[in-house]
Amino acid sequence: MIRIVIAAETMLLRQLLFDALNGRCGITVLATASDAAHVIALVKDLETDVVLVSMRVAAAPDLVMTLLDKQTKVVALGRCDSDGASCVEDGSVHDVVAAVHGSIHGASASPRSSSSDLDRVTPTERRVLRLVNEGLSNKEIAREMGIAVSTVKHHVHSLLNALGVRRRGQAAAIFRDPHMALRNGNGSLGRSIERSCV
Repeated sequence: MIRIVIAAETMLLRQLLFDALNGRCGITVLATASDAAHVIALVKDLETDVVLVSMRVAAAPDLVMTLLDKQTKVVALGRCDSDGASCVEDGSVHDVVAAVHGSIHGASASPRSSSSDLDRVTPTERRVLRLVNEGLSNKEIAREMGIAVSTVKHHVHSLLNALGVRRRGQAAAIFRDPHMALRNGNGSLGRSIERSCV
């Protein structure tokens, strides 16, 4: 379980983040706060793993560094110039979940850095992935590419490993939106999130 505190300036944003994240993928929201002083007090009183902080609250002088000094991980929503904080500049709830898990597991979870995962896929595997995305079975892909079904299975297995996922549907989702490929180099972050979300 990852225990987080949400810090955002508006009640609406705090409530939306609470509703989106609490109980999702191993995340528990302990409390919410509207300003830097309240965040620091909460972190002092609660066993907090991660503080999810909006850009406006994160801009408070020395807030991020104070939290990091307390061994609390920080995920900032928006641009963040502080060393040691993970940032989700423009992402989905999935991106925020990945950033929270990534901060705990020491992986970069910036949606801007995820394209390298598809770069690990060979041109042939990318073609297979395109056909998987179109909904073709292994037999249909083999016929389309003029190769054996066993070779298709090998390519599918390789590309799943390269993308750090277990299912064809997950790989197809990454093909459609590379920003979903948020993990560290060996895929352990993706598997950690997947286990937590079951």
